[in-house]
Amino acid sequence: MKKGFTLIELLVVVLIIGILAAIALPQYQKAVEKSRMSQMFILGKAVKDAAERYYLATGSYPSSEDELDISYECPNKYKCMFSLASEGKFQIERTSPYTYGLIFRLDQGSYYPGEIHCYASLGDTKSDVVCKTLSTKPAKGSMPESGAYTFYIVN
Repeated sequence: MKKGFTLIELLVVVLIIGILAAIALPQYQKAVEKSRMSQMFILGKAVKDAAERYYLATGSYPSSEDELDISYECPNKYKCMFSLASEGKFQIERTSPYTYGLIFRLDQGSYYPGEIHCYASLGDTKSDVVCKTLSTKPAKGSMPESGAYTFYIVN
């Protein structure tokens, strides 16, 4: 009697592994993006809080990052936009492979004071899912930012 696996048995095992990988990989990618989003949230909250402390001390928002009492580094594959004095916001955006970001509005800003918004590019369902992990409450009204995005209120 011969011992070993038949070709059919090997094909069944390969098929099962393929099905499991097809299910697990998207869930893994979603979990990785969620963790990146939480990193963005922590960074943005720290910058916003530092800007609010600066405002309490001086009566105006800082015009550059150098005036903050913290230093930060924008992570790889992200774009950090510091416009606290001019636009009243700090924005962190991920552009590759997904397009989503967070906008931290200052308490004394002119648009949606004190709110945190997550935005996802229209038609990008993966980015939309990442934003919906923070909040499913859509922002009402028009946003001052240009582009075709779906906005969600985080706080």
